[in-house]
Amino acid sequence: MGAVSVYAAATLVDDVSSGAIRSVSEHPGVSVHISINYFSPTPGGQDCEVDSRVTKAGRTLAFAEHTGRVTARGTHTKFIPPIPDQPSDPKAKAQAAADRPAAADHFISDMVAEAQEGFQPEATTCFETTALHGLTDITASPGKVVCTLPIKHRVKNRYKTLHGGCTATLVDVIGSAAVMTVAEHSGVSLQISIDYLSELPAGEECEATATVSHLGKSTATASVDLRVKRTGRLAARGTHVKFLANGLPNVRSKL
Repeated sequence: MGAVSVYAAATLVDDVSSGAIRSVSEHPGVSVHISINYFSPTPGGQDCEVDSRVTKAGRTLAFAEHTGRVTARGTHTKFIPPIPDQPSDPKAKAQAAADRPAAADHFISDMVAEAQEGFQPEATTCFETTALHGLTDITASPGKVVCTLPIKHRVKNRYKTLHGGCTATLVDVIGSAAVMTVAEHSGVSLQISIDYLSELPAGEECEATATVSHLGKSTATASVDLRVKRTGRLAARGTHVKFLANGLPNVRSKL
């Protein structure tokens, strides 16, 4: 509808907040949980300004809050692995802390450079095309949708696993499809929450199963499990809450 995709917003929350965490930590961390509330659209042709700030940085966990023009607000929780051989000298520690903002800048810049390498904008019609091209084995039944996504180069992160933003895209799209099997419309996204439990390595296949856990007059909730198809290991679990405009006059999605 000419607006920034809610899936792209999830990718921004993942990547930019990781950079913010890198500005105060030696490591950008590993995603544990992402939660996003959607408030209003960011129209196509406009710039989306993002503001990511670290709300807590502990020894093993860091939390970043991420906002735009209050079009969406996200919270990103990450595990910070122990870093061996940390400097014990106070001056060395202070210098390491002073160097972290620049390291965060390089972290974001490197991600942008990697994303631009080989990118062909004329071959991409929308964000979903980039993230979900190659979906196979799609089956639908009342209240349930199952599909498979091969984890290829296009959807992996720098750690050679399925990108957290692509995980959010699957939760959004497959959850919406499940809602459509039992409702007249797929609705408008209100909130997406994802727990990252284990990795989905490149070269494997991700099996996504979405089940409608609640269907009311004005809201619906879908639960989405992502597993390594070959082993059945649960890698991520998402919840997608949607507003349904059924029966309400002159109500149209702007997202």
